[in-house]
Amino acid sequence: MLDLDRLVVAVEADADCVEADIGVAECAAVLGDPGGGELADLQLLAAVDAEDGALGAEGGVGAAGLDLDEDEGAAVAGDDVELAEAGAGVALDDLPAGCAESSRDQVLGGAPDSLPLFGHPAANIGPPRRDSGGGAGFVRKDFRFRPIVRTTRRIWLSSLVSVLATTQTFTLDGIVARPVRVEVDVHRGLPAFAVVGLPDTAVREARERVRAAMVNCGFEFPLRRIVANLAPASLRKAGPGMDLAIAAALMIASEQLDLGSLPKLALVGELALDGTVRPVPGVLAIAEAARERGTKAIVVPAENGPEAALAGEIDVIGVESLAQLAALAAGDWVPERPEPLPLGLGAAAGTPDLGDLRGQRHLRHALEVAAAGGHSLLMVGPPGAGKSLAASRLPSILPPLAPGEALEVARIASACGRLGDGAVGGRPFRAPHHTVSPAGLVGGGNPPSPGEATLAHRGVLFLDELCEFRRDTLEALRAPLEAGWVSIARAGARSRLPCRFMLVGAANPCPCGRGEADPECNCAPLAVRRYQARLSGALADRIDLLTAIRQPAAEDLAGPPGESSAAVRERVTGARERQEDRLGPGRSNAEMTPGEVRDCALDEPAASLLADAYSRRRLSGRAHDRVLRLARTVADLAGSEAIGREQMAQALQLRRRDEQ
Repeated sequence: MLDLDRLVVAVEADADCVEADIGVAECAAVLGDPGGGELADLQLLAAVDAEDGALGAEGGVGAAGLDLDEDEGAAVAGDDVELAEAGAGVALDDLPAGCAESSRDQVLGGAPDSLPLFGHPAANIGPPRRDSGGGAGFVRKDFRFRPIVRTTRRIWLSSLVSVLATTQTFTLDGIVARPVRVEVDVHRGLPAFAVVGLPDTAVREARERVRAAMVNCGFEFPLRRIVANLAPASLRKAGPGMDLAIAAALMIASEQLDLGSLPKLALVGELALDGTVRPVPGVLAIAEAARERGTKAIVVPAENGPEAALAGEIDVIGVESLAQLAALAAGDWVPERPEPLPLGLGAAAGTPDLGDLRGQRHLRHALEVAAAGGHSLLMVGPPGAGKSLAASRLPSILPPLAPGEALEVARIASACGRLGDGAVGGRPFRAPHHTVSPAGLVGGGNPPSPGEATLAHRGVLFLDELCEFRRDTLEALRAPLEAGWVSIARAGARSRLPCRFMLVGAANPCPCGRGEADPECNCAPLAVRRYQARLSGALADRIDLLTAIRQPAAEDLAGPPGESSAAVRERVTGARERQEDRLGPGRSNAEMTPGEVRDCALDEPAASLLADAYSRRRLSGRAHDRVLRLARTVADLAGSEAIGREQMAQALQLRRRDEQ
């Protein structure tokens, strides 16, 4: 292969254009067989002016100027460029289409006999250099050509007018999908690829993934100035899920893809360097958002197809590679609609059974009441008394999810990338370590992302060793416990995440775990108060059931198993059905508003008992309402329409922290 080191271009007085685009010159540097050193097929650098003939004639202008834009000026910095003092300006980008329609073997003129072979001293192409005083301006330019190691198609592109193409995609904002319009503009200029519109690092890196995927799938990557705009520009774009939409828009702009037969189409997916379409998180939320916007079909990675099919009422097209997208547009490939991902409503197979909890009658009753009304529960007792075992059995006695609730749980799991390929279902059970941060527990970050409280939506959030958690972490649960939502505000971003969960906590009575009543406890009173103060009174007041437990007796541990989860779940499901008839679908007693609590029917003895306890135990207004909610749940378990004295006494007993 011949090495051309220098090029001299003389500009005629009335020349319309000069083909001096460096990117085009580099692409035209493949001359004959690479490394062959042959000159036979070399025809290099010829541009013909439409009216005045070939450029580079002896007659030059009296003075010539070179007009470079900002990017081209930086690119040619340091090159040997000489200009006359005054004269007509020549813009490198303003070229008519005819000036660059040469093929690879016919570019800007023939090679002179003085062109040296590879490795010889460099030669000049063009007219002889004149002295500056000769009156004819000239431009002298050094070009250094690089061999192209691999191409998939002929890479010489004719001059294109500016082309704009658009596609539709989505980005995740928390667990909600926001629409994004991808606009790709391809125009003449130095080869560059810019992505604008407030992208994060993963989105900006799409330039390299798209470039490699197109080339490795046999498409041409335009060596032009490319700008990809992600609108609206005020919305932060995160994640690699927009790779497929950017690649499709670029292929449309370069006339390699026509999606005209597929109107109202959205595209989501990450591209591998070989063109494979990889799965991305949040496809279920994206498919639902596309359906709400009237989109007819959505193209997703094949692995995400079953997940997207859960949205319903929208055509789901699963693709495995970028090449399949071109086959789909051409009508050469008709995909099959994927089957929706199965979602189980009840507890998953292998869930631990409540029968493993032997003895502890009071604790078993507290678990049943908490499950029936969706109440929060705090268990205080020595190590080994069965607190963690009881909490892990709680999901087995909860009622099955409604279809709408199962879809909510699946949507959150999808946004966090936790929705697998197998059967998914049942109420979630989350048990974070006590070293978790406030952002990890309730959500946070920039952009905001869900935390453990949101992942436990419609399920159980278990905090073992509650008093070992940081106080600021526990205090972050105050508002979510009351509202069922967590609002995260950041500079330029705000998210509202659902977190309607059952909080279950387990704590020791003192640092040693035995409790002050145990003669073997050697904890100082100050150490005990400091340990218990990690759970603030404000948070403890928001917990419905406060239960103290003891070590089980030896005969209980050696006895038969307790009542099974199936029997307890049947009673719990019946109580939940009564609550939904009274409050509405999907609602439980723990979600009653203050007005609904005041409307609870209770007889006179029950009202007197509550009033007496309120004055003697100095209950807060919030605790007063929580006792009423508990009493209403106990009445629902008993099948009673009104709250009686017995149900009220049980509710008051379930809020006592002294040992039972």
